[in-house]
Amino acid sequence: MDHSENQAHHAPPLKMFIATFSFLLVMLWLTVAVSYVNLGPLNNVVAMTIAVAKMMAVILYFMGVKAGSKLVWFWAAAGFIWFLLMFFTLGDYMFRPNVVGW
Repeated sequence: MDHSENQAHHAPPLKMFIATFSFLLVMLWLTVAVSYVNLGPLNNVVAMTIAVAKMMAVILYFMGVKAGSKLVWFWAAAGFIWFLLMFFTLGDYMFRPNVVGW
């Protein structure tokens, strides 16, 4: 079964990978730099914002979701929703009151 006639499958340009890698290195440097600054309660907010930016770069460019079909976008979104469900389930478990005898 030859898929070459149905789908044009091309490799992303090397420049895109270099730009994404450079972005991730800059964000790594920014993460380390911000860790030395006391922002009070905003430390976690800034750290999570940087982490989300790095996550989106990896998902969209390194994993190829940006150039993918709608089915790829669907499964990427489904994986993210599954992660959120696991996160909120753990949050519910972590904040339940301790019951003596269990």
